[in-house]
Amino acid sequence: MQTFKDALFRVHALSEKKGSHILHTSEISRMDRTLLVRKGWLEEIIRGWYLLVRPDVQAGDSTAWYANFWDFLKVYLNHHYKTDYCLSAESSIDLQIGNTVIPKQVIVMTQKGSTTPVQLPYDTSLLTYKASADIPNDREIVKGLQVMTLNYALCKVTPTFFQKSPHDMEIALRSVPSTADLLRVIVEHDFKSAAGRLVGAYRFLGD
Repeated sequence: MQTFKDALFRVHALSEKKGSHILHTSEISRMDRTLLVRKGWLEEIIRGWYLLVRPDVQAGDSTAWYANFWDFLKVYLNHHYKTDYCLSAESSIDLQIGNTVIPKQVIVMTQKGSTTPVQLPYDTSLLTYKASADIPNDREIVKGLQVMTLNYALCKVTPTFFQKSPHDMEIALRSVPSTADLLRVIVEHDFKSAAGRLVGAYRFLGD
C-alpha cells in the first residue's frame, strides 16, 4: 500500500541524487506526486515542474522560489535545449558579478524553437527565442547555466542597461581582469559602438 512516508523518501532520495529541489513530472510517479502535493511537500512551478519545499512554509512566501530560481532555469533549459542556448548579455552579467537580486525576466537565445514566454511564480518569467546565429562561442558556465563571458557580455549589453543599472555595470567593469582581453573581443568581433561606450564608461570611473 502506498504511504506518504514512502513517497517522501523516494522523492527526497531523487532530490539528493540530482542535487536539486527542482523535479520534473516524468521523474515522479503519479501517486507520489498526488500525495506530496496534497501534503504540501511539492509546489507546482509550471505545468510538469515541481519544487520540493517544506510544508510549514506559509502560503505566499517567495523565499523558496527565489532561492531556487537559477537552479530551475538550469534544469529547465538543460531539459529542453541541453547546451544549445545562451542567456542574454544582461542576465549573463547578473550571474558573472554574483548579483543576488532575482530579475523579473530572463531572456535566453536558443538554437531551436520559437519565441516562448513562460510565466513563473511571483511575477517572474522566462523568454526564449530562436537566434542560433547570435549564440556566441564566447560562453562559459556559471551556476550550471550557459552564459556569455564577461568581456563579451559587456560588449553586447544595451546602452540602456548602463543607465538602468549603473552600480552593476561598475562592478562588471571593475571585474574585468585585463582590458587587453576586453580589447581582443572588441577587435575580433568589430564591436565599434561597444568600444566607444566602454571607453566612456571607464573614463567616467576614472580608469
